[in-house]
Formats: sequence, C-alpha cells, structure tokens
Amino acid sequence: MCCWLVHHTQGRACARRRRRRSWRWTNAIPTRSTPRRAREACKGTPDPGWDFEPDQLTVDQGTTVSVVDQGGEPHTFAEVAQFGGGFVEPLNHGEPTVPECAGGFSNVAVARTRVTQGSRLDVTGLSKGKHLFQCCIHPWMRMEVDVK
Repeated sequence: MCCWLVHHTQGRACARRRRRRSWRWTNAIPTRSTPRRAREACKGTPDPGWDFEPDQLTVDQGTTVSVVDQGGEPHTFAEVAQFGGGFVEPLNHGEPTVPECAGGFSNVAVARTRVTQGSRLDVTGLSKGKHLFQCCIHPWMRMEVDVK
C-alpha cells in the first residue's frame, strides 16, 4: 500500500521563497508578489493540494506503508501522539508544536522521517491500533493509519 504526497505548483513557490531566505525554513514571510495560494500556505491555511493521500488508511498488521514524495518540496512523515503544529512556527496556524516535531531536522527522529522529491520512506512494524502521522514542516498534512 502506498501513500502519495501531492502538491500544487502554487504551494511550491512559498516553499522555494522560504528556502532562499533561510535554510532552516523559519523566516517565511509572504509578499504581494507571492501567488495568492502560496501566501495562504505560508499563513498556515491548508491547501487541499498539499495533502497525504489517502487521509485515512486501514492495513493489516505487518503491512509496510510506503510514502513517496511526488512533489517538489521535502516533507516529513512523523508519527505523533496527537496532531498539532510542526517546527516551522509561521505555518502552525496557532497550534503549539507537537513534541515529536520539536527541534526540526536537528532532532534525529524528525530527520529520519524526511521524504524528499522522488524519494520513498517505508514505515514498518506498526502495532495494532490507530497511528497518527503528520508533516512536521506543513502540519496540515495529516494521515491516520489504522492497523487491524
């Protein structure tokens, strides 16, 4: 089973802008020249084009969940106890950073969940029950995996 990360071109403009300003992705300040949808993404307004697909997945225990980034920007696929904000505060839309995302890529646990353009991350060994995953960069990208 696979989960796909899907993007809209407009959202990529926002991420590129942040990358030029700061390698840590912390100084995201959209300007009037930034496309409207990219400005909305920078403000933390969920863009339906930046999403984990499907939003909910049911698998049998022992199934490998493969995540492939088909877009142009890096993401993470981090398991969290509850959904919340990521490590890029301007994108958190008022939600506090969840502990699992704290520290950004300097946190080895977060760095291990990074998925770059065209790369694949395999999640194995999930126990029975509900597992929540989110992108620690773009925290509106969320997915629930139910293991039966």
